[in-house]
Amino acid sequence: MVPEASARELIELFARVQAILLGEDTAPTLVTQLAQLARHLLPGAEGAGVALLETGRDELTTAVTDAVLQTAEDLQHALDEGPCYSAWATGTPQRVEDTATDPRWPAWSGAVRQLGIRSMLSVPLMSGAEVCGVVKVYATTAHAFGAQDERTLGLLAGAVAALLRAGQTSQDPPVVSTALRSVFTDRQAIDTATGILMERHHLSRTHAHQVLLETAAAHHQSPPATARRLIAETADPTP
Repeated sequence: MVPEASARELIELFARVQAILLGEDTAPTLVTQLAQLARHLLPGAEGAGVALLETGRDELTTAVTDAVLQTAEDLQHALDEGPCYSAWATGTPQRVEDTATDPRWPAWSGAVRQLGIRSMLSVPLMSGAEVCGVVKVYATTAHAFGAQDERTLGLLAGAVAALLRAGQTSQDPPVVSTALRSVFTDRQAIDTATGILMERHHLSRTHAHQVLLETAAAHHQSPPATARRLIAETADPTP
């Protein structure tokens, strides 16, 4: 079952999309909420942002969760290169494993590394064959995002783009898809397990999350499966 607060966040986000389509809300409200939700969805994300091209208006609306990402976005505009530009141009996700070694955008990578950004994931919002926006997240550690994170952010981007594309006008509560329900459930398990490791070993959140990922890799499990195992063992410590 999806955590109530997380499910409510997604439903509110979808309601924002509907309100924009009905002319009752503004795109800045939507992109701000979408950026906050993107950051919440990915455990390794330290900041997130959204750029959305409003249908029929040729107007780009953007939002970021912090000043670091805003500077990184400004650098993309100034240098005319970067993962968000490429995601928009190609319609495909762009994952930066480490800005210290990624060769694709040397000027941008070198500049944002000075800001502390080491990883980034940019996923396009597709309206048919056209890109109508980009969702991006960043981290100050290398290799912070993997294939599962790319899939998760893609699910969110796809759901929002589908509503925009359909021009949905129903007043009924938006439906949270099974896939996104699973994402929220996985995120709650990871958050809980990270908290357990923080308390048990006196770790920072970042370090505890890294320990969880390393434990999952060592046991050839997914991070959510490892998190659930740790939660179950904590709840029932008998051997």
